[in-house]
Amino acid sequence: VVVADLHSALPAVVAGVRHRAAALGLAPPRIAYVMTDGGALPVAFSRTVAALREGGLLDVCISVGQAYGGDLEAVTVHTGLLAARHVRGADVAVVIQGPGNLGTGTRWGFSGVAAGEAVNAAATLGGRPVAALRVS
Repeated sequence: VVVADLHSALPAVVAGVRHRAAALGLAPPRIAYVMTDGGALPVAFSRTVAALREGGLLDVCISVGQAYGGDLEAVTVHTGLLAARHVRGADVAVVIQGPGNLGTGTRWGFSGVAAGEAVNAAATLGGRPVAALRVS
């Protein structure tokens, strides 16, 4: 489970996962995007998700919490991760907020802070969380 804090990180994470699999001689992994509700816009507004889907690089989008518009919808990050693995057979889940994040310009007033909660969810469910965070 790769967790990032900005929607714009999604293509880089997907490319990195696919590159690593190819370098190891593995089959392309099935990748699920678990879109959290930290962003203010639905999946349909994400040109990134559309392009990754059209290119065959992203297998499923699961919207969680108040987010909506995914192929599947789940109530929490926990259930979104479970759906990615057990319903859609994903090898890798990428948890990132949707487009249109929220920030107040203060240390803790940024919706991407919830990435920490997603790392905890992945570990709680027995996954191997990897935090791919922007630090500034």
